[in-house]
Amino acid sequence: MKRAAKKTAYILLAALMLASMLLCGCVKEKKKGAQGGKPVRLAEQTEEPMPRTKNPLTVTTRVTEESGCLMRYPYVTNAGMSVLNLSLISAFSEFTANCELENAEISYTVEFNKLGVLSLMLFCTSGDGRVLYEDTANFDCFTGLRVYLPDLFAQDANYKDRLSLLVTKEIEARGLTTISDLPPMDESRPFLFTHGGIYVVYREYELCTHDAGTVKLLVRKSLISDLADPEGPITRLG
Repeated sequence: MKRAAKKTAYILLAALMLASMLLCGCVKEKKKGAQGGKPVRLAEQTEEPMPRTKNPLTVTTRVTEESGCLMRYPYVTNAGMSVLNLSLISAFSEFTANCELENAEISYTVEFNKLGVLSLMLFCTSGDGRVLYEDTANFDCFTGLRVYLPDLFAQDANYKDRLSLLVTKEIEARGLTTISDLPPMDESRPFLFTHGGIYVVYREYELCTHDAGTVKLLVRKSLISDLADPEGPITRLG
C-alpha cells in the first residue's frame, strides 16, 4: 500500500509540475544550436495511456544551466513520454544539486534502453574532465517513473539479504579486493538494468581498491525472480 501511495503521489506531483510550467510559460523550447538557456519543453505529448513499447526509445541530449553547472540531460522524443521526460529532468536536477560545485559539467551515458526500461549513468565532472561524482538513474518506461532498488521487489520480500549474498559471491568469483564492508542495500543503492538481470553498482573507492574503478556486479534475474514484484520491470528482462 505504501508503494502504491508513493507512486500515486509521484504521478500527481508530475502532473502539477507540468500544469504549472505550461500555465506560467516558464518552460520554453530552446532555439536550435543554443548551448544554454532553460530546459526545452518537457511535455510535448500528453496522450494516455503511455505506450508500452519494449523497443529502444529515441533519446536525444538537451543542454541547460542549473545550479551553476552546465547540464546535459536526456530527452525522449517518442510520442506519449511526457511523464518520463518529467522524471528525467527531475532526476538530473536532483543530481546537479547534490554535486554542490559551481562550473561543473553534468553528463550521462545510456547503459540500457529496451524492454520498457531505461538505465543511465550520471556524471559530475570538473573543468579538467575529472569525474567528481557519479550515480545511476533507472526508469520504468511503462509508467514514466523513476524506480529505486526496493521498487523491483514484492512489498514484503527479503531482497536485501539475497542481494548481499549474491553480490558477495560475485566479488569472490571475480577476485576483487574489498576495502570496506558491503554497504546496505537500501533505496539509494545504485543499480542498472541489463539483459537477464541487474548490475549492483559501487562507486570508485566505495567498496573495492582504486584499480577496480566503478564496480558493476551482476545479479541474474533467475536468482531473484521469486522475490520480484510480479508487475515490476524485472519480469521483462528476459
